[in-house]
Amino acid sequence: MGNLTLSNTAGDSVVVPEEVARRLFNKFRAADAFLHAARPPSPDSHSLSESSGEAEEATPALPQEDEPLRVGQLNASLEVLQVVATYATLPNDQRTADIPKPMIRSYAESVKPHELDMVRKAEEQNYLVQLLDVALALRFEQLIAVCAAYMNERIHEISKGSPDIMTGAERVREFMHVENTWTTEEMEHLSKEMALAKKIDPHAY
Repeated sequence: MGNLTLSNTAGDSVVVPEEVARRLFNKFRAADAFLHAARPPSPDSHSLSESSGEAEEATPALPQEDEPLRVGQLNASLEVLQVVATYATLPNDQRTADIPKPMIRSYAESVKPHELDMVRKAEEQNYLVQLLDVALALRFEQLIAVCAAYMNERIHEISKGSPDIMTGAERVREFMHVENTWTTEEMEHLSKEMALAKKIDPHAY
């Protein structure tokens, strides 16, 4: 097998061995399954089944592509693509196979130390959301789980550490790179509603 090329909108690219891509990226596993199901059995397989009196299932080979396998126009930096490629090509036992939902231990106790370093660096250098986006595009389940579980824990920490719900919401938006589409007037009205709810019931949130 050859390589899969991952490229971004700027034209930067990295390669991942095709065998790794087909094993880990469900985007390609689903496509392979579809091709196997859609391709009709060869005439030889019909004649063989008829002559032997047995209903044998054909297992056709996937068509060979002239063009190299490629996923392009990813909205991510070259550094993010490199992180994805590096993580995918780690030995199998160096990627966390399963993170319980909900987590029964802290994130740091649920993943491997180098995975914790990876997502912390991604947060510090402001590309954690991009990393999750690429993992989702490739349907790279292990990387999705590692990123999503970390983000879930961080959102909880950010919310818990905020003085009020409005500040917490703003900090979470900043963490997630989500634009606030509310107008100033709407935000002021919402802030008053939240303050009133808190006054009526101190445990409202």
